[in-house]
This record gives sequence, C-alpha cells and structure tokens, in this order.
Amino acid sequence: MGLNYKKLGMFCLTMFFGLVIQAQNGVKSVEVDQEGVMRYTQTGKEVHGFGVNYTAPFAHAFRSSQKMGLDIQKEIQKDVYYFKRLGFDLYRIHVWDTEISDSLGNLLESPQLEAFDFLIAELKRNQIHYVLTPIAFWGDGWPEPDGDTPGFSHKYGKGNCLINPDAIAAQENYLEQFLNHKNKFTGLAYKNDPDLLAVEISNEPHHRGEPKQVADFVEKMVKAVRKSGFQNPVFYNVSHAVQYMENYFQAGID
Repeated sequence: MGLNYKKLGMFCLTMFFGLVIQAQNGVKSVEVDQEGVMRYTQTGKEVHGFGVNYTAPFAHAFRSSQKMGLDIQKEIQKDVYYFKRLGFDLYRIHVWDTEISDSLGNLLESPQLEAFDFLIAELKRNQIHYVLTPIAFWGDGWPEPDGDTPGFSHKYGKGNCLINPDAIAAQENYLEQFLNHKNKFTGLAYKNDPDLLAVEISNEPHHRGEPKQVADFVEKMVKAVRKSGFQNPVFYNVSHAVQYMENYFQAGID
C-alpha cells in the first residue's frame, strides 16, 4: 500500500505544532478543584507532601561550601540521599533572586543557579516533588552582612519592590525568565517539569496602601508567571497582610 505523502506531511506538521504548543504552554500535572484541593490531573488524587526547606545552592550555605573547599554538587547529592531515606517527598525554597538576577530582572547564569539546577535534578531523580518561591526579596548575607549582589531586590529593597514601577517591571521580567529557564541537568524548562507542583510568587510580601493597588500588583505577578506558559497552580502568601485577602483572590491566584 503506497504512502500518501500529503497526509503524512500534514500529520507530521500537526505533531510538530502540537509539540511547540505544549512547549510554550508548559505541563499541567496539578490543578486546584472547586473545593480548593490540589489534585494530580492524571489520577485525581489529592496532593500530599512532607519535606524540607533546604538552601545549599544559595547565600550563606553556598559560601560556606566554598570556604570549606567542598564540591557543592557532591554535598547536595549526600543531603538528598538522606532526604530520601527520611521519606521526604516534597521540597520548598524561597529562591535568592538577588543572586541569580540583575536589577532589570534578567536571569543570570550564576554558580548559584547551576547549583540549584543540580539540586532540582537530584530531587527529581529521587522522586521528590518541589514547590518553588522564585522571589525572596532578601539579601544574601545572614548571618553575615549582605553582599553587593546584582539583583532587583538588592537595588530596591522589599518594600519598594511592592510599589516601585521599575521594580515591578523587573519582577515581571524575572518571573517569566525564571520559569522559561532550561535546567541544564534535566533538559527541562521549569515550566515543563511535572514535578514542579506549584509556584508561590514571593516570600512573605507585606503589602500596604490601597486595595486596588495591591490587587493590581498581584495580578501583574500572576500574569507574568502565566505568560511563561506555566500551567500548575500559582500561590500567593496572604498571611502578612490578611486585610487584602479578597483582593489577592480577585487577582487570579489559585
């Protein structure tokens, strides 16, 4: 039976565009149902996780490994081995954006980002999921003084990051680039990693001012995340300014 090359060509073209669309839109492995419960999209089972907040790729922990002459990747491998033995199946971190971005929110290929990529790959290899908070607002110092880091958080500070138009634009830029970043060890952009169950936009934002201004800010952050193509839930920390809770939900968080 002869090949219909026209149909074959159309099929290949359809498959190609399907792959392109999937790459642009990211992977949806988790959703939030009408009752507010996180569920895996394939099985419908509720997402359960127990784990740890671990900071070896960044700040004081990263510097300490350098001072001690340790190979940070080998140390991460050791730690993740014990996480697995302890039965952890979830990892969370507030990323030190100030070490991996510039003042305009462009992602920088820094040693810290490489170490973080390696950590994500090790967690994935050990069947440990992750929830990431891309923006911490913090300096890199504690318990030492902050260094002169290149990021927008260092330039503007946490308070101004919530209201300054240039700082807001930098965060929008950063969030989109962060989720489009391809992990050099897994080959996956973060948005395409099914083990990235959710993104919490920033760590403990303490909003002030008019409710509409707050809602507009949160909406811009959510849109920046979604613009990358990320499909899984987007969270926002509401505990530090609960008076704006309804405004947060109106801004499109999950």
